[in-house]
Amino acid sequence: MIKLVRSKNNSHVTNAINKRNKIFESIDKLTVILPDYESFFLNYELKFLNLTTEEKKNFPNIGNEIRIELLELGYIKGSSKPTNIFVLTDLGRVVKSKGGHFKYLESLEPKKDWFKIIPIILSIVFGISMAIIGVLNYKLNRDKDKSSIEKEQLNKQIDSLREKIKILENKRGLN
Repeated sequence: MIKLVRSKNNSHVTNAINKRNKIFESIDKLTVILPDYESFFLNYELKFLNLTTEEKKNFPNIGNEIRIELLELGYIKGSSKPTNIFVLTDLGRVVKSKGGHFKYLESLEPKKDWFKIIPIILSIVFGISMAIIGVLNYKLNRDKDKSSIEKEQLNKQIDSLREKIKILENKRGLN
């Protein structure tokens, strides 16, 4: 029977993630320094990334993978000849004008339209305020009704006590 054992060493996964991050960091830096309309040798431009010897050792063929990713993203297009000459596409120029790959991605995210959000928030706040005022007004009216009923009862009791006092005074005056 074969037993599968999960390795505690996930360095290959970490290395792949680091490689992917390094590729996109490089793309972010490259898109800013590439010429707008002139053709360029990508291998020459990759030298400006200043990759350390350790990065070159850990990520062999990173230049090729950067080229593939740039082509797949549509930032560059190659010449018809098998040379390593490329030119920025319209999308590549937009990315460059935004300040790099990551800033371009941020610009694609929808921005909050505060002119739509503020009235909604104000409507909710005023609605809750009106509901609270309505409840408090109802409670005050209910208390007012209770008070008026109690007042009437007290007035009746006072009237009945006055009647009894008059009756007692009349009986006393007769004596």
